[in-house]
Amino acid sequence: MKQGTSTITTVFSNEIDGVTYEYTVTQLAGKTPQSIQFAVRRDINMLASGSEREKGSFSFETFQGVTADERKTINDQINADLVAVKALAEGIDITSK
Repeated sequence: MKQGTSTITTVFSNEIDGVTYEYTVTQLAGKTPQSIQFAVRRDINMLASGSEREKGSFSFETFQGVTADERKTINDQINADLVAVKALAEGIDITSK
């Protein structure tokens, strides 16, 4: 039996001062993340979204009503969280028995 490659999708979240940062990581088993999608919400209101790709592509968009100071705070938190999310994701592996 030939074994194929598994794609893993994992969700990580962080809540700070009523703002939820959610990261959806897609990667091959035993590899670094191929992409990380993120969404930032306060209650039900979407504040920002974007993604980071394995090849270094980064997108970040804020939505209506986000001030310049909030944008900077959100962007700084995303950049800090991405470091932790990547480290956690790289530790995920799937083994079959």
